[in-house]
Amino acid sequence: MERADIKTLAESFGKGDKAAFEKLYQEFHEKIYFFIVRIVDSPDTAEDLTSETFTTAIEHISQLRSGESFVGWLYSIAYSKCAKHLKELSRNISNDELEYLLEAGRLNEPILLPDDYTENEETKEQLKSIIDSLS
Repeated sequence: MERADIKTLAESFGKGDKAAFEKLYQEFHEKIYFFIVRIVDSPDTAEDLTSETFTTAIEHISQLRSGESFVGWLYSIAYSKCAKHLKELSRNISNDELEYLLEAGRLNEPILLPDDYTENEETKEQLKSIIDSLS
């Protein structure tokens, strides 16, 4: 999906268009899920946090500023959900397990989208296509 299409759908979603949200959900559900599962290392937890991410997006779409990237905003919600989950988890795990999570850099990894990987437009599109084709 092109950036302009995403922006148009996000604007429609912000105006209450449920069909626009459904298209955005179909486009990004799997991507958000795999982003989260990489951080929390649990498929069940990742599914829950993915659902929470989209629920938060629905509840707070009015906070998306004009011109702000919907994709970046959605990933920042997902990241916040992961950070909160890991913080809560840290209360119930041993210091060794917490140290492992911190050493593994799960909370400190930057959020990289396909656009962040390269400046060359052709390479960027090839990379995005490859990433999108992954199961």
